[in-house]
Amino acid sequence: MQKFVDNYKKLGISSVAFPWMGAMNGGIPIETIKSLTRKYLSALTDIDIEVYDFDPDVPCAIYKTLVNIVKEKELTLSELEEMSGIKARYWIKIIDAINDEKTKSINNLCHYIVNGKRIIGKTNIERLFVFLTKYKDGKIIEQNSLF
Repeated sequence: MQKFVDNYKKLGISSVAFPWMGAMNGGIPIETIKSLTRKYLSALTDIDIEVYDFDPDVPCAIYKTLVNIVKEKELTLSELEEMSGIKARYWIKIIDAINDEKTKSINNLCHYIVNGKRIIGKTNIERLFVFLTKYKDGKIIEQNSLF
């Protein structure tokens, strides 16, 4: 937070939205997070600041895309593997997790544990995100580069 406070003017930032940083993955109690966030940000009167609660169980658009792919069986395992770069054995685990009623979001999927281990690692999470953001109507849509 201090780094943000020290640099937001130099960076030309006039508004920002933050989650309660450190509460979920950092393991810091939420009341401690709220107190520290207010301490650092309350004196900043020349910037619009919104701090929001993150609900890890709320599905986003890309999660809904994944659910549709799985539930509608739009693609075979080999097609999923080819299009996403994620091996079929991991797709089987992803599909099993999606079919579990406790999995309600990408966040839930990323933290889904079987036999004491997460079913999907960082590299496959990144591949899944790229795949889902480019996927439309059974094919990958290449986006034009800004550069």
